[in-house]
Amino acid sequence: MKKSLLILFIIIFTVSVILIDVGCKKAAESATNKTAVQENTTDETTTDDAVTDETTEDESTQNTEVDSSIELEAEEHLVDYSINVNDEVIAIRDWYDDIDLYKILGDPLSEDIQKLESADTLSSSFIKTLKYEGLEIGLFSPSDNGITFWILDIKVYSNLYSTFKGIKVGDSLETLKNRYPLITKILDGRTDDNNCAYEIADRERYLYQQFEVESGIIQQIHIFHLIP
Repeated sequence: MKKSLLILFIIIFTVSVILIDVGCKKAAESATNKTAVQENTTDETTTDDAVTDETTEDESTQNTEVDSSIELEAEEHLVDYSINVNDEVIAIRDWYDDIDLYKILGDPLSEDIQKLESADTLSSSFIKTLKYEGLEIGLFSPSDNGITFWILDIKVYSNLYSTFKGIKVGDSLETLKNRYPLITKILDGRTDDNNCAYEIADRERYLYQQFEVESGIIQQIHIFHLIP
């Protein structure tokens, strides 16, 4: 009887040891699998973050390229409303100190500054008028400035200056129409095509370029911006 109990005890002890060993192995495998899953998740998160960073960088680059393109397009558009002086461009809305107007044209024959009164929203603003041989330039400065000016108005009376497309005072109406195929006659009551005014305009930007024609010949060029 005692021998039988001893054998039974040994069997129960052996089975218990085996079960404990199996349980430990499963626990170890579970921990290993969990660690592997965590590492994979970390790798995936890192990859996702990298993709997100690349996407953000690409979008930022694209936005910068678009902004630069818009700015370049705007600058090129303003050049259409400009004159050429000794291979230098003077365009409407240029700040005169940025382009060094005095260096390009020299000292004016006369210079006058007027403060606007009773001019609605433009009251107390400043208009500077510079006169040169065959050229008059009007500049504008807001009421809170009065020191720095930008080009508002250009009037040309001489063939010393040309438009961006090479038109000068003294050129024929035919040449004008060839250079500006979309030019239109200003409806001011005059009916003779050889004795009237013609215009190129960008009304969305309030930019205008007008040509006064007499006997089929350009007598004056007027380029200006209307402040809305």
